[in-house]
Amino acid sequence: KTSCGLFGSSRHSLPCLALPSFSRAMFGSSQTFTMGFGSTQPTTSSPERSKARTEEKTMCLPVTVRLLELTHEACQATGGELRFHGSDTEPSMLILVAAVEAVQARNDTLLEFTVNDATGRLKARYYLTDPTQAETVDKIVEGTYVSLYGNFRTAPMPHFSVQGLRPVRSADEVSYHMIEVAHVALKSQRHGTTMTEPATPAPKLPRQPEETATEELVTPPKVQALQESASSPIVVSMPKLPEPEPQPALEGSTLRDAVLKVVCKEGEATGLTSAQALQHLRSSGFEVKGAESAVLRTLQALVEEGDVFNTVDDDHFGAI
Repeated sequence: KTSCGLFGSSRHSLPCLALPSFSRAMFGSSQTFTMGFGSTQPTTSSPERSKARTEEKTMCLPVTVRLLELTHEACQATGGELRFHGSDTEPSMLILVAAVEAVQARNDTLLEFTVNDATGRLKARYYLTDPTQAETVDKIVEGTYVSLYGNFRTAPMPHFSVQGLRPVRSADEVSYHMIEVAHVALKSQRHGTTMTEPATPAPKLPRQPEETATEELVTPPKVQALQESASSPIVVSMPKLPEPEPQPALEGSTLRDAVLKVVCKEGEATGLTSAQALQHLRSSGFEVKGAESAVLRTLQALVEEGDVFNTVDDDHFGAI
């Protein structure tokens, strides 16, 4: 096992995937692979070295608190070991990134605290075996985000057994960790499902010759009906619009208001005569009972009331 250097501790380092050793037979019996260091003398083969060594795999799995809780519940229901994402093997190491919510115990040999990663809350225990670890432990305070690796334990209570930890250097590590958790989950689901092969499309129908196709084609009856109706003109009767009801002739107060409105709107600097005021009323669709004489009497009454005055002469009226 070799150290990844992902976390601060030098004693408790994260195991990584060890590469298989290459047999000397790959380079021939009289060659050695020295990378430019050491002796260049040929080495003698031994039956033990010629045997292929098996790979030592160490699986590190990024997890969240909620994923640990769900896996623990499934483990209690089946009575087996922890299995993540339907895997057949238990991971050797779990990686968790969370915020320190509270510190319950801190001494020379133990650090017990609670972490929260927004998916759940979990106890964590870290046993100190090296005095040099005290410097890292002193940085673990409430509100600090930490990156942990270790294992999940159920006794005496469900907790995360920390084998190494360090404070998070950047806020991006929290987001990257969540992305890694989702990526591993989706990747395991993709490998676990069987992909069905796409079905072969149906062969295309052979194209008919043009002569036979035109003979077999029959004009739909709907098209024939349209052609027959096109020869004879179609008469469409339009509904008659209702005629507007005739408005009563203006007189009295209604005539007064209408004449005053016309004088205020249409009167210029010289004003309007009674004939011009009657013309404007008729163009607006009104009829006046008494015609021009009624309009003139109304204008004279408006002069006496002070709403209208004579402009250039007694026949022209303007609004005040």
